Amino acid sequence: FGLEFEVESYLEGHARRFVRNFDPNCYLYLSRSMDWFDAAEYAPAQPGDSDDDRVLRALTEQGSFKGEVESRDRAGHVRTVELAAFAVHGSDGALLAYVGAKRDVSERRAAELDLLRGYQQLQSIYRMTAALVKASDLQTIFREGLDCLTSALDTDRASILLIDPDGVMRFKDWRN
Repeated sequence: FGLEFEVESYLEGHARRFVRNFDPNCYLYLSRSMDWFDAAEYAPAQPGDSDDDRVLRALTEQGSFKGEVESRDRAGHVRTVELAAFAVHGSDGALLAYVGAKRDVSERRAAELDLLRGYQQLQSIYRMTAALVKASDLQTIFREGLDCLTSALDTDRASILLIDPDGVMRFKDWRN
């Protein structure tokens, strides 16, 4: 069969160029990546996000990216994921595709934050206990108590109110 239509020569030219530049090993990378990662599990992040820019910059400058980014699941919830991505090049060095794998680490990050908050709260209680042992007056105890409360609760406002002998609640010390 010969070429009858102009479009056939166009397609054949592109097919020949593709065959010259194509590296069949990229199918191994793609196949392995598809085994490791279900692309349908996460919706793509919105274009223009700072994470997208950071990933794209690393891929174009270094050819790979590994780090944590935010991604949305099918329900639209933001999840923290570890992303490993790399560029796949043909035998002539031309870029063919980017391949990536994501692993959801949202629950692990939440657990780490909970542990950190608990640790910080324990540190605050320890500091307050140490201050009580060393305190010489109530004002020192109030100040240290407020410092510990604001630190443990991650707030910038706190106050201490006491009921006086007449049954009236009064502010004794406060922050902001």
